Amino acid sequence: MGSLTEHAQTETCDACQRPAEALFKRGGDRLCSSCKALFWTAEVLFDSEIADEAAIIATMAFAVHTGKPDENYLSDELVLSKFEAEFAYRYPAFELITIVDGVPVLRMKPALVDVVRYPSSALPKQVRVEVLSKHAEPGSIAELYRRTLIDHKLPMYDTSPGRIEWEYKEAHLVINVGPKESIHPTRVASLEEYPQVYRFSFPLPSIVGRLCEGLMGSPTRARRRSFLQLVSATSAALSTRPRNRRR
Repeated sequence: MGSLTEHAQTETCDACQRPAEALFKRGGDRLCSSCKALFWTAEVLFDSEIADEAAIIATMAFAVHTGKPDENYLSDELVLSKFEAEFAYRYPAFELITIVDGVPVLRMKPALVDVVRYPSSALPKQVRVEVLSKHAEPGSIAELYRRTLIDHKLPMYDTSPGRIEWEYKEAHLVINVGPKESIHPTRVASLEEYPQVYRFSFPLPSIVGRLCEGLMGSPTRARRRSFLQLVSATSAALSTRPRNRRR
């Protein structure tokens, strides 16, 4: 814990009124890195006439999260190339639409489907569906789930049994879908490919779609959240660490 003298010497940001190790002058104010990035991003979005609310919320939340966007951000071609290459891995829940004057313009994906693997193995264990928007279409989610099964060569049959669990986590609906029976831990290490057998098959996409429809309900009946609440929820998604995708 720092001394009283150290706390007394810490200056505060003129915008958020929080202590900051470094302050930057902008428009007559002294701003922390997050607020500097936020105001710069807002100016770029306004000057670019970007009116998509979903893109505005995600882009401004990203600016606060990283504290980087300014006049020189992503101006170097090597830095830009590295950013674009790493973005999808670091922020899988977001789509990079474009980059305007050094500011990444983002949009949160309606839903995200990914594979969870057995510990210390590349073998898939279950499929995780994250519904990030109340406007996500159950049919589209079912299609994402279907493509994930095909891409990872996971079996499904017309009468496939399975196990489905769900929870509401950080303002998102999370659904874990897996086979009725898990592969025994002693067999996992010896398998190079997922077994193409009925006992380890996954539920049909139509089942997942119907479940999403029932759990999500109608977006028109949902309570409207404020802009700050939407930014907070988006920031939480940005803070999620990238998944450990073993190959």
